[in-house]
Amino acid sequence: MKFIHCADVHLGSAFGGYPDLTQANRREEILDTFRKLVQYAQAEGIRIILIAGDLFDKNHADPWRSRLTELIRSAADISFYYIAGNHDSLGLDGFSCDLPPNLFLFSDEWKTYRQGSFAVSGVQAVNHRFLCGPPELSSADCNIVLLHGEIGGSGAEAIPPEWVQNRNIRYIALGHYHTYKVWTQADGSVACYSGCLEGRGADEIGEKGFVVVDTDKFFAPDRGVRFIPFAARTMQELRIDVSGAENLAALGRKIYDAVTSAALPRKDCIYLTLVGSLPAAVRIDEQSIRDAVLALGYYHAEVRDETTVFLERSALSGEYSLRSAFIEKVTASSLSEAEKREVLKAGLAALDKANA
Repeated sequence: MKFIHCADVHLGSAFGGYPDLTQANRREEILDTFRKLVQYAQAEGIRIILIAGDLFDKNHADPWRSRLTELIRSAADISFYYIAGNHDSLGLDGFSCDLPPNLFLFSDEWKTYRQGSFAVSGVQAVNHRFLCGPPELSSADCNIVLLHGEIGGSGAEAIPPEWVQNRNIRYIALGHYHTYKVWTQADGSVACYSGCLEGRGADEIGEKGFVVVDTDKFFAPDRGVRFIPFAARTMQELRIDVSGAENLAALGRKIYDAVTSAALPRKDCIYLTLVGSLPAAVRIDEQSIRDAVLALGYYHAEVRDETTVFLERSALSGEYSLRSAFIEKVTASSLSEAEKREVLKAGLAALDKANA
């Protein structure tokens, strides 16, 4: 038997930092990607989809709840098992009315659903904590456990390791972490984070999608677990060393050359991090750089300045001057490194202008 494991869909995400039109489009794309996941399942003959939490994003469930409900209802040949996560503001209550008959929910008490010898068990946290331990699971069943949290964690959504080891579990379908990860536990059970379905920002770089699990291949080298990259757009990260750019024209050329040589798909979102040392007079305008990258055809772009100020040897030689005193004062301050960088850039540029 095969099933799909996905998590952290975050329907209705705010997409802060995106232009208004792009925000709306990305919200639609998330629902469309989930719709395509369902279509993939139907085309592959997969009849079970596990959703390991955070189907919705905080208080942004409407109107996505009703649209998703109809999508699930229309896929009557598939059984959907959904457990609420820490971002699911509605969770079980959000589906209390007009529940599709093929959508199966969990609560703060353990529950098990069966399809022959295939058993799906799960429980959801209340106020970020699990209130009760797991039931006894039969070794005669193919036991799948559905949870949203961190195994062995110490904070919110912490899952006690003893809950998921030596309990006749075949596969633990996890949500909460947005990057795909799979491992075999000491008792032989497989634990897996499917990762999020779509990346949404700079903290969700790389391929995103879902997992297909074949229970007939649990004893194969890959344990029957296959990650399927599926996102409509990938969050791409590009670090560019701009050291040596002595003016804005040279800075622009370095950025242009790095972006074009990377040859990233134009449909993707690109996150640039600028590093290296620049003269104080070279002030980075993040908005202008972003606009230039968008002009190359990228769907979305953001720029982060992590450059440092290039300090010429004379400024550090120990001779007293207004310039050296300013540098010493700022570097010895309690400001963060980012704040020091901005203060040095602005101050040294002002001094250069005054001395010109």
